[in-house]
Amino acid sequence: MSYRMFDYLVPNVNFFGPNAISVVGERCQLLGGKKALLVTDKGLRAIKDGAVDKTLHYLREAGIEVAIFDGVEPNPKDTNVRDGLAVFRREQCDIIVTVGGGSPHDCGKGIGIAATHEGDLYQYAGIETLTNPLPPIVAVNTTAGTASEVTRHCVLTNTETKVKFVIVSWRNLPSVSINDPLLMIGKPAALTAATGMDALTHAVEAYISKDANPVTDAAAMQAIRLIARNLRQAVASAAICRRGKTWPMLLCWPGWLSITPTSATCTPWRTSWAACTTCRTAWPTLSCCRMWRATT
Repeated sequence: MSYRMFDYLVPNVNFFGPNAISVVGERCQLLGGKKALLVTDKGLRAIKDGAVDKTLHYLREAGIEVAIFDGVEPNPKDTNVRDGLAVFRREQCDIIVTVGGGSPHDCGKGIGIAATHEGDLYQYAGIETLTNPLPPIVAVNTTAGTASEVTRHCVLTNTETKVKFVIVSWRNLPSVSINDPLLMIGKPAALTAATGMDALTHAVEAYISKDANPVTDAAAMQAIRLIARNLRQAVASAAICRRGKTWPMLLCWPGWLSITPTSATCTPWRTSWAACTTCRTAWPTLSCCRMWRATT
């Protein structure tokens, strides 16, 4: 029997369950934050009493000042990062709170990288290219699929070449992730279905990866079981909170298990991202098809 070393990276603290959002302020305090840059998109910010409003409430309740950057676009661009960095520096923020799905989380990571590393972001594409610590990141998740709130991947679009690139580093890991099912209420059924399939793709990809290990196998199998049991009902009801005991957990498991087999996931993900940027096809569906083909 042969033995090999493997790593398994996750955020320091992960919160799950109804009203998990209530810890966001105290966690920023524990991380030494005085003024947070809240990174989100205009759609989420416009929802009254939604995820952004709730996050703002708990941050301010804890005495954390907040500056808001809501310029994140789907498949966040390097220009989004530069715009967010300008707000971060102008407002003298010392911590980043991302609210949303994969796009705000990746944009927030990009802002953290740009704030601590000189030069063009594209020069850091690859694995473990970062040399400086990032500002603390607290990721408040509102949807399923990418699991960016628990991974070391930062995925951005180069606006000059129109191609996505990935910055993979343990320094990108959020310090805290928050998955509150009450923040996922009201998502369209099509979005719930697509992101659920995205999570399933992560799980299958990790399970069949050549770099799989006992920890990722266990997470992959459990994620597949839970998605099979819950996704149809979540889509049919369009009320994810009814599945609150299991749904937020299964969203993150594929992200946790995909952290380790990086050599297997890097190439197929790049393929699907580049194609998506070019043809604008729905990302989860495209990545499902291409990633399964690329890893089998």
